[in-house]
Amino acid sequence: MPIVDIPNLNNAGALSGSDFFVVTQGTTEALKESLTDLQTFVLTGAYKPGGTDVAVADGGTGASDASGARTNLGLVPGTNVAPAGRGYATSRFYALFSGAQATATAWVPTLDTTIALVPFLIRRPVTLATLNIRTVTGVASSAAKMGIWAANSTTGRPTGTPIANAVSNTGQATTANNSNASIAATAALVAGDYWYGVAVTTGAPTFRSIGGNDEMIEFEYGRSALATNTTVSGYTAPYTYATDITTLDLTAATLTDILGAGGVPVMFIGT
Repeated sequence: MPIVDIPNLNNAGALSGSDFFVVTQGTTEALKESLTDLQTFVLTGAYKPGGTDVAVADGGTGASDASGARTNLGLVPGTNVAPAGRGYATSRFYALFSGAQATATAWVPTLDTTIALVPFLIRRPVTLATLNIRTVTGVASSAAKMGIWAANSTTGRPTGTPIANAVSNTGQATTANNSNASIAATAALVAGDYWYGVAVTTGAPTFRSIGGNDEMIEFEYGRSALATNTTVSGYTAPYTYATDITTLDLTAATLTDILGAGGVPVMFIGT
């Protein structure tokens, strides 16, 4: 490869925007030394760190700060794009279901062999402190396990095993009336779609649960068939309560609609 268009090979040399050079393996030592000795390279119209902001037309933002970049790119929340959702305050409990709730519906999913699942949305990044369900009428010796799963970005289904630090294999007692079953959680969730799951053993306590006449669940994930006038209040997947819930992979699990009020608990995240 030849060296092309080499101007002013001296210490006072300056390269204009139309000048360029290529140093190849065959370059002579004298020429290399001459190039090394050049003190100043002034490329007219070039962008460099700390120099002129790169124009939008040249692939930049035309700004040197985030606010100016959003303005120049037409990405100002509330002006060009929808504003971001509300954040999550600390030391609060947030329901992961925003529709109608019930307080006296018996647990419908089969005990010990299924897990009840509910899709939900996290609108802003949040770091969890606890996962909680509210027992209304307890049953002697009953307990519940719970966890959160990521949603597949294409299908919307729950995928993989539970999110680390958002699950516990220790069953939480659901024996006392008007009490909370709670597990510690430290997972940091980014904004996006998720699923929570609750499995119950021994008896059928009632919970603060998802009502049977609300379309929110069907809005989030739909239903398997539009064959009845009864709304879907959640889904079930096979799960044996005695096995470790932290290893429960729901990627290929069969999801079955829970029709009508099924006693599926509303989960609350604590922050």
